[in-house]
Formats: sequence, C-alpha cells, structure tokens
Amino acid sequence: MPDGLYKRTRRRLRIIAEVEEEFFPDFSAFIDAIEQEIPRPKNKRKRKSYYSGKKKKHTVKTQHMINRKGLILHKTKHKKGRKKT
Repeated sequence: MPDGLYKRTRRRLRIIAEVEEEFFPDFSAFIDAIEQEIPRPKNKRKRKSYYSGKKKKHTVKTQHMINRKGLILHKTKHKKGRKKT
C-alpha cells in the first residue's frame, strides 16, 4: 500500500463500524482463518502433519468469509494444522 492511502491510527479498532470507517466504507465481507484443536492422532505420520507449531497443538484449519450481517458466505474444508491457508 502506498503511504497516505489510509490514515494511520495508533488505537486498536474494536468494532466493525470503526474498521469500516478506517479502511473500507463499502466493504462486503471479512475473511478469517481459524485453528481448531483435535485429539492427538495415533499414527506418527498423521501426528506430524496435523501439528501446528504456532498453537503447539494438533489442529485443523478452516477459513470463513462472513458478510456484514454475520451470515457465513463461504467456508473451506478443513486443512491439516501444518498447512498454510
């Protein structure tokens, strides 16, 4: 992003209205990824592929797209905790 495109802010944006005002007055959706903990797999190979170093747990990741009204527009399938979304 070029400097000056968005005004700089030092405070944390806490509600959707503040984010809209700061960045996108006409935005349509938020996209976020979630890591969800799962039981530790028995198989050593599976255990390694589901281990998330970030969370220090075995996880699966899911990505959601949610509109302004809170309705889920799109949800991806689970991915192994080690994979990037």
